[in-house]
Amino acid sequence: MKTILAFFTAITFIMTLTACNEPENRVLEDDLETIMEDILTDEELSDESFFEGLTIEEVRDDKVEWHLGTDDVSFEKAVSAVPAMSTTPFELTLIRANANQDVSALKDTIEEHADPLKWGSFTVDPENVLVDNIGDVVILIMSDDFIEDLHVSFERLKETGKNE
Repeated sequence: MKTILAFFTAITFIMTLTACNEPENRVLEDDLETIMEDILTDEELSDESFFEGLTIEEVRDDKVEWHLGTDDVSFEKAVSAVPAMSTTPFELTLIRANANQDVSALKDTIEEHADPLKWGSFTVDPENVLVDNIGDVVILIMSDDFIEDLHVSFERLKETGKNE
């Protein structure tokens, strides 16, 4: 009887530890457009009017280099939030890695090639370029004004998969 009780106690302990670590390993299952909407409609964002003027577009093959700084990168899909018209340099792109792709290597490639000077006379401070991931979804943020808010919004998705 004690052996059975010890066994179930051990299983419960292991399951508790696993459950505590779950948000760190969370995979965002929604499509990238939905994830982007969740980020952009987060109530905690400081300048909602700027984010309301963004259009979410799929990153096509001919635009990969513009958004990621190189076209020598492989991924399943990418979407970008694009300002209709703005003098504020801004990049917010979500990239879903291919199945079994090394996400760390993908992040390194994007971080190495992201160009905060691509807008010409309007630039982003190179310190304000961020590449992060949750599971197989990588985020690229280039913004002098919104980098922290957008990163916090993305990080909040680790908890529930949605910004609530």
